[in-house]
Amino acid sequence: MPIKEESTIHDVCTYLKDLAEKQDDIFYLSLQVNGKVEAYQVFNKGDGKEGKVIPDFKALKNIVFTDTADKQRTTLLEYMKKFGFNEKNGDGELAIGFDGRSRTMNMIVIHNSNLGPPVGGLREKDYSNFDSMLTDTLRLARGMSYKAAMADSKTGGGKSTRTHPKGIRKEANLSTARFANFLNVRRKERSLHPYVIAEDSNTACIDFDQMDAINPWTACKSLHMGGTGNPSPITAIGVYQAAQTGAEFAFPDQTLSNKVVLLSGVGQVGYELLKNFVFNGVKKVICAEMSKERIEWVQKQFERMGKTDRIEFMLYTKEELGNQKFLHDLADKIDIFAPCALGKSINDTNIKAIKNTRLKLIIGAENNQLADEEKHGKMLHEMGILYVPDYVANGGGLIHCIGELPNRMFLISDSIQRAKNVGNTVREVLALAKKENIPTYLAANKLAEERML
Repeated sequence: MPIKEESTIHDVCTYLKDLAEKQDDIFYLSLQVNGKVEAYQVFNKGDGKEGKVIPDFKALKNIVFTDTADKQRTTLLEYMKKFGFNEKNGDGELAIGFDGRSRTMNMIVIHNSNLGPPVGGLREKDYSNFDSMLTDTLRLARGMSYKAAMADSKTGGGKSTRTHPKGIRKEANLSTARFANFLNVRRKERSLHPYVIAEDSNTACIDFDQMDAINPWTACKSLHMGGTGNPSPITAIGVYQAAQTGAEFAFPDQTLSNKVVLLSGVGQVGYELLKNFVFNGVKKVICAEMSKERIEWVQKQFERMGKTDRIEFMLYTKEELGNQKFLHDLADKIDIFAPCALGKSINDTNIKAIKNTRLKLIIGAENNQLADEEKHGKMLHEMGILYVPDYVANGGGLIHCIGELPNRMFLISDSIQRAKNVGNTVREVLALAKKENIPTYLAANKLAEERML
């Protein structure tokens, strides 16, 4: 299929896959916010720094996609300009790579590196289509820039996503490492900071141990490999501190005591946050989860700890979790909602269900909790429900993993102390929102943009 001046993300990704058919290399495309397009056949060997130009995308000027968050059809460059992707030397960038050998599809988006090397987790997920994969990567990359600014991490923001066939994990890791390394070669040629790839949903320390052999710009490696290890416990400490501060503004008694919490998603961070809630005195935590095996595992851990009296588990199907059925079921029985899943937990479907209910505070580890930041952020403000912006609350993981960056030192005590300071940052955001009577997301964005720019 010919690549036109404006081709869809589906056509672009499908064409990359076609080029890679029966090939052993990675077929790579970069489109920068300044409009520059680069396409290469990256040699799938060694450190992945070498390749040759492919001319097939010379006509491409823009990529059309559906923003699956707001269901709007747009172009990549329009989206990047709207959401402040940095134009200096093409810092704002989308890179796509399909590996003919491992059949791995990678995307990396860089939002901004004004404050330092852009850091972003690698999210592995079976996306339903390329539009949803691109939307997820774009939104998460922007969120990382704001998170980095609020965490004072002296880093910028980016994000990685990928899909691959089952049973080829190591091969996919090597593919991702070469893809990221090639991107960094091109960025260095433009005098830009390299992209640092770190842990996110469905990836773990061992993945980054394997990538580090090829791509030195990795974080969240295992402790025995000189890394910082799993960032989930540190992330949870920060979210819990944010919840304590949120309670000061949301409830007359200004505490988490005697509160009922609904926690959705008991994954790595959700489990650690659950421990913080239970051991620090909330009245009850209701856990909504779609994996029976995960519930059984978490139950066993709390039985071992002798702490089961204040936890209740509710098993939902993937579809029910997707449409947030648990909020419809429980909104009038809870004081706090702690989303810790994969995003869009507050959306058009469920936001009406929480109006005029007992729920007064939303604080969780999940990225992109508001399906539409502006629309749903304003609605929560008008409802009198306090939302602690996700990228402020969940900055502990970033604070932790940047200890692996060059010319920095990792100390677990320092990570814990800085994560505890998240509560003070949240206090600054909520105080500004209260003073100016604006939604909390606006207050957080205002402070982050002042620091970023």
